[in-house]
Amino acid sequence: MGRTPSVISVKVVKKKKHPWKDFSPHGYAVSVDGGPFVEGRELTLQDGREYTFEIDAPGHPFYIGHSPIGGAKFPESVFLGDTGGVQKGEVRVRVPEGFSLSDDEWAALGRSNVISMYYQCGRHRSMGGPLILSAETEWLTDIPR
Repeated sequence: MGRTPSVISVKVVKKKKHPWKDFSPHGYAVSVDGGPFVEGRELTLQDGREYTFEIDAPGHPFYIGHSPIGGAKFPESVFLGDTGGVQKGEVRVRVPEGFSLSDDEWAALGRSNVISMYYQCGRHRSMGGPLILSAETEWLTDIPR
């Protein structure tokens, strides 16, 4: 029996508590499974889980990449940057079963199949936050247009 997919909701807010509030007036706030929205929240995608990102960010195209800053032209894009990002719609991601780390490995992020990335805006700098996942993660979505 499969696990229920987690829903990660992303919206744009006027920054007040975002970790990078001094660098940009707007930021992404993220909610997991209907919980409270947290500005710039770190997300760890766990093994054997499927995630649906619900994006509601008009004017702020969401993408995932290696750039801790983000901004114009989707720097260091891994997912969604080549399509212009997603401003409104759903994006699905699956992390493979069996991907797991010990507490020490999580702390050090030292295994080769762990990637530290960021969810960002493809137009504006410093809006997103950290994203930790497996190198074997499947990007499942049909890109909303």
